[in-house]
Amino acid sequence: VRLAAHPGHGTRARDVTSAEIMSALFSDYLSLPLDDPLQAVHTGYFVTKEQVTATADFIKKLKERTPDMAILVDPVFGDKGRIYVAEDVVEAITNELLPQASIITPNQFELSYLAGNEVSHAKDAEEALSKMAQKYDAMIIATGVLDADRVQDIAICGDVFYHHEAPALASGVSGAGDAFSALFLASYLTGKSPKDALDTASSLTHHMVK
Repeated sequence: VRLAAHPGHGTRARDVTSAEIMSALFSDYLSLPLDDPLQAVHTGYFVTKEQVTATADFIKKLKERTPDMAILVDPVFGDKGRIYVAEDVVEAITNELLPQASIITPNQFELSYLAGNEVSHAKDAEEALSKMAQKYDAMIIATGVLDADRVQDIAICGDVFYHHEAPALASGVSGAGDAFSALFLASYLTGKSPKDALDTASSLTHHMVK
């Protein structure tokens, strides 16, 4: 996107970053006289740290209006043993978004990274989730945890664990974690318990992937 001054003003055109566009949209939204405020925010993939910061600032202002709104942060930064975004994006997600979250949905690799624990099966995942739960005041759900011939989604809510497992498929599908997060949040917002929302989202995601 290019931003240029009115002809004759003598100001050079310049590139407008995606983060600036996001900030402008967020600012406009916050200026609206809304009688029906947002119930939730769901974040996902970011390309730059500035996008993360703009979103984190927006969420902070939303929570000043509606302190109990649901904030689901899907820390989309890596999979299959590697980080696929810039390191400063991971740092911004960790420091600016995760502390504001009420629900966090890392995949197996992201859970390992955030907890600092190698996660190779369900027991490892429980230990890593417990470690994360001590740092973040949120429900945390590990998605796609492979355990032999099974795949599990595992949630920790307070000090209680919930599991949903299904047969592991021959190959994964990119975007399955994104679909799970959206389905979980939608189910949770209808009033389902964490366990029922987990079962619903996991079952539907497994069905779609299959």
